[in-house]
Amino acid sequence: MQINYHSTNGIKKFNLGLFGNNAWIVLVISAVSVLPLFLSQYPPCVDIPQHAGQIELYKEMHSQSFPYRSLFKIHLMTPYLLGYFIVYMLSMIVSISWAIKITLAGAMMATPVMTGKVLKAIGSNELLALLVIPSIYGFSFNWGFLNFIVAIPVGIMLLGGLIRKNQVQSRYDKIKVALLINFLFFCHALVWAFFFGISILILLFQERSAKKFLSRVLPFLSSLPVVFLWFFYITKNNHSIISSKINFSMGVWRLNPLPLIFGTNTFSLYMGLFAGILCLPVMVGGRFSKDWARYIPVMASLFVVSVFPHSFLDIAFIYERFTPFIVPFYLFVFDFRLNGAPVRSKIFAWVAIYGLVLVFVLNQAIIMSLFNQESSRYTDIQNKMKEGKRVLMLMYMRDSEYSVARVYLHFPLW
Repeated sequence: MQINYHSTNGIKKFNLGLFGNNAWIVLVISAVSVLPLFLSQYPPCVDIPQHAGQIELYKEMHSQSFPYRSLFKIHLMTPYLLGYFIVYMLSMIVSISWAIKITLAGAMMATPVMTGKVLKAIGSNELLALLVIPSIYGFSFNWGFLNFIVAIPVGIMLLGGLIRKNQVQSRYDKIKVALLINFLFFCHALVWAFFFGISILILLFQERSAKKFLSRVLPFLSSLPVVFLWFFYITKNNHSIISSKINFSMGVWRLNPLPLIFGTNTFSLYMGLFAGILCLPVMVGGRFSKDWARYIPVMASLFVVSVFPHSFLDIAFIYERFTPFIVPFYLFVFDFRLNGAPVRSKIFAWVAIYGLVLVFVLNQAIIMSLFNQESSRYTDIQNKMKEGKRVLMLMYMRDSEYSVARVYLHFPLW
């Protein structure tokens, strides 16, 4: 991005993008931001060992020599296929831990990249997507919600086609939307439900004609038969899902989602990130949009985080896992104007954005390195195990100094 301004010596130029093409800047910095993942042999994510165990079990079940085949069944009618499929394919050529880290890194990197594409499509500055990077290491990452993380950029991509003002949709566009919303369901059911609801609200706001509304909503409704079939299937085979209680876990702590968004309980860190993300878009020339449809996603995400249950239908941490959407959706409410702020303010703000991301990524690199040292004792135990033998292991100390979650809860599954 290039800014022209007048001085006593005539017109001068200042390249705030620093490297040229904004899309490449977002891509490269997003790629660098996930490199800390590879500094630890095992990612510090609670549920990731469970996902790794299920994928390895699926591979074992294709072997006639596996002695426990009769105890398990394969259910392909599940809305968690994409993440597992990617890890499964990668695990054919690399270890399961590397396959999961590559999958996580790809999805986490894709989140700011896809946010940048949406920002560009709505006429904003895609470099603002760099502010999404601190939130990719938030609650869902700490708890290792593999398929949820993989589904996030897919949902953002779907939303990008909706919030562009005065967009004329062709029949081809509607087919793409129908395919994408159905694909999103097989990424993660909760993400599908979230974006399905947001999409309907946006269309209700945008279309005053019932005929136009119906024409645009039909591609989204095409996913309902698959969803109903899946819901019938799981409730028929598992009655405990229907009888499970709803736990809202309401309390004053829900008024402060910042620790969940940024994955830290350190007050100075999450308040510094919050202040930067809140103010920097305005300082670089962002102005709140008059297109009110663009406010629906961020309002919906704040509503979900504020009032949705903690657990329902045997699914835990429901409202908590939606916090990664708050930052990208907040950025969508800005229009961008070259003359929207003084040049000095913009220079300071862009330096602050790059600096904020750099400091955060370096901090994550340190955390990953220290966690790798801490968990090396587990690796030492693994190295002393005999090949082909099974070991019963209990983790009495499940907390880590370097994670806000109980990262060793399922660690023996590695």
